[in-house]
Amino acid sequence: MVSTRNPSGLSQIVLNNTISALGGLQGYLSWIISVRNEYLKRKNALVLALQHSEAVKKGWAYVNDAECGMFVTFVVNADHVDDKHEFMMNEFRLATAQTGVLTVSGGNLSISDVAKKERANFVRISLASAPDLKTLEEAAKRLSDAVVLLHKDE
Repeated sequence: MVSTRNPSGLSQIVLNNTISALGGLQGYLSWIISVRNEYLKRKNALVLALQHSEAVKKGWAYVNDAECGMFVTFVVNADHVDDKHEFMMNEFRLATAQTGVLTVSGGNLSISDVAKKERANFVRISLASAPDLKTLEEAAKRLSDAVVLLHKDE
């Protein structure tokens, strides 16, 4: 056979040991629920901070409120830029550096150059590594400040 139809033995051992270390299946399920609740709390704090930010209130950006996962998508409107997304996201990246946060354009997630140019006006924000809710709220403020910098002449 060219491939196996069975799960990896190593991954089975890791999962089994994890379940055992957490007190069996009930402990494992409790742990999963606690992780989910923590991500939900972080996501809600970040989305709320972004929704109340100056950039979103003025319609210069918006936030996609994810139903699940570890990422929130922050979209920067490119209507004011003739060359649209690619140029604007380069300007946004520079503006975020000025406000003290580093971003990677959503275009870097695309496998197609066409999609990159047409829909690259976003960044994904990870909820996983933030040490606390204040850090996420500060990130939201800095992202908003970067968008405001893009509109400083208006």
